[in-house]
Amino acid sequence: MKVVDLTGKRFGRLLVKEECGRDKKGQKLWLCICDCTNIKITNGYRLQNGDTKSCGCLNKEMVTQALKKYNTYDLFGEYGIGYFNNGECFYFDLEDYEKIKNYCWYKTKRGYAFTHINTEKQESMHRIIMDSLEDEEVDHKSRNKLDNRKSNLRTCVRIQNGKNLSIATNNTSGVTGVHYDKSTNKWIARITCDNEVIRLGCFTNFEDAVKIRLEAEEKYFGEFAPKNKY
Repeated sequence: MKVVDLTGKRFGRLLVKEECGRDKKGQKLWLCICDCTNIKITNGYRLQNGDTKSCGCLNKEMVTQALKKYNTYDLFGEYGIGYFNNGECFYFDLEDYEKIKNYCWYKTKRGYAFTHINTEKQESMHRIIMDSLEDEEVDHKSRNKLDNRKSNLRTCVRIQNGKNLSIATNNTSGVTGVHYDKSTNKWIARITCDNEVIRLGCFTNFEDAVKIRLEAEEKYFGEFAPKNKY
């Protein structure tokens, strides 16, 4: 195919700006600007033959779209209910449906609802709903990570978010901050606040250890004390 001056011509998403040398086979290379603002350098044959239509963003979008599976929704109650592909539910305010409807949501290993914004970026539902800034975190008040109604969400900093953590998987007592000490045959209660471990005492009765732990949460965590008690 005869190569002519391609300056100013458009091929798909690419606008040819100028000639910029030759490739190893001696074919002219052209510097192009993609609609997404990326630069693409390619030879005239590939442009004229339709082999190159973008910087690569078009192929990525086509792959993403082909793999995309939308969620199903129930919008007939007081709040919205969405369903992952496995049938599990997540919750949101009806007014936030427009923010989330065009994404495919999946549940992560940590239990959050996430989506792919594009081929390189992922984002959580709670951050999108709260329009959170980059340096902000979003806390689920009830610790139900799939309840993304705004009444259950609040923006915070990391140290605040860490006060309302779910119970650790290696916890055997069923209560965060309470464990049994075999050497003393006592229940030990403690709490961590601002990276400092505070020992709350040793107790013969489990209920006493739990009580002092819950009181400490109210004292040290304030509004970030867990809402769903043990």
